[in-house]
Amino acid sequence: MKEFRETAVLGVGLIGGSLAAAFRKKSISEKIIGIDIDEENLLRAKKMNIIDEGYTEIGSNLNNSDLIILAAPIFNILGILDKLPYSKETRQIIIDTGSTKKEILKKAENKFSGQENRFFIGGHPMAGSEKSGVKFADPELFVEAPFILTPAADTDRKIVEKIKNVLKKIGCRVYIIDAEEHDRCAAVLSHLPHLVSAVLLNTACSEREKEKLYRLAGSGFYDMTRIAGGSPELWQDIFWTNRDNLEDVLGKYIKNLENIKEKLSKNDKNGVFEILKQGAENKIFVSREGKD
Repeated sequence: MKEFRETAVLGVGLIGGSLAAAFRKKSISEKIIGIDIDEENLLRAKKMNIIDEGYTEIGSNLNNSDLIILAAPIFNILGILDKLPYSKETRQIIIDTGSTKKEILKKAENKFSGQENRFFIGGHPMAGSEKSGVKFADPELFVEAPFILTPAADTDRKIVEKIKNVLKKIGCRVYIIDAEEHDRCAAVLSHLPHLVSAVLLNTACSEREKEKLYRLAGSGFYDMTRIAGGSPELWQDIFWTNRDNLEDVLGKYIKNLENIKEKLSKNDKNGVFEILKQGAENKIFVSREGKD
């Protein structure tokens, strides 16, 4: 018997499409429906056989869904929470894939308070690509990727365990943490790196001979700037809903940059070496601990 009778994916893009594809591959759900404002996305998803039905609007088409996945940009998710129809006859688990959790969880807890048979779990897959759209959907996208869960306070622990096991089945490493802790961690691990990548690329593009510069660029430059190609609209929402944490970690990052700039200006070769040495040691630590 499959874990779910019907899964509804709201937002059939890279993440939503990849989750649908992974669910299909691992036989998680008897039926998968997709909801997206882009009809071409839905047609492509059906051709790829990752959804059974597609809709462009939210309504009674969700009444039979026992799992609803909100895989849209953050402000869209906040809006969708207001539009979800409620039917107490169907026990529904609702999860999201937003990159920040505090605002979404607060809205969901207020919205669903007192609703029988409805359970919310915030979620964030630490996986993705600089590419976007369902055409890049990959059932293997989440293999060995961290998937963070931030359950609502009144969500039954058995429900959380069920979702945890489903995510493990598609290859995720699942962690359950507090929403505020998640947002602090995400600011360092995801949001700052994207901002740094974008600013590095903007800095390079400001050079007068940038065309010549790019002909000389090696893999290191492209590794550092790959994620800058992500959707500006998506990342603006992410930064805005986590701006306090991002501002804090950005301040620390700027201080580190100012520190190394000062050592360079003072010809402090040993000081620069110590910074690079610490970075190399931290890389060894992160590479080892990240797989535990």
